[in-house]
Amino acid sequence: MKSKYYYNGEPLIDFCKNNPGYKYNHITKYISFMLQKDPSRNPQDLIEEYINKKHRSNTKYVINGMNLSKYCELNDINYVALTKSISRARKDSRYSDMDEDEIVNMILDKYINTEVQELDFGEPKKLTLKKTNKNS
Repeated sequence: MKSKYYYNGEPLIDFCKNNPGYKYNHITKYISFMLQKDPSRNPQDLIEEYINKKHRSNTKYVINGMNLSKYCELNDINYVALTKSISRARKDSRYSDMDEDEIVNMILDKYINTEVQELDFGEPKKLTLKKTNKNS
């Protein structure tokens, strides 16, 4: 089967498999989006542009040298629940005097340091996270 996209002579899908920092579907979505904006663009140029620029990952938080999603994966933390909690806390007036790093650290502490933590930031829905231990 012939690939539709290539990077440095290698099928793009293989490049992404060999370089986990790049997601094939993210790159193809980027290509589609950019071609909708300007159909005259060359998809190969868009691939080069995406790979060569400092592309943003899905998270802007870095913990211990890794992005937050990877940190959550390695520490058995629900990434979606965590980011929703961070978002709610940033909007909550009780934490308006805290900077973003302090809020992230506060939320991480709640998820990591307690067996079961119920998070209530004034939202009607409460998130409950149970930290699992794979060794037990």
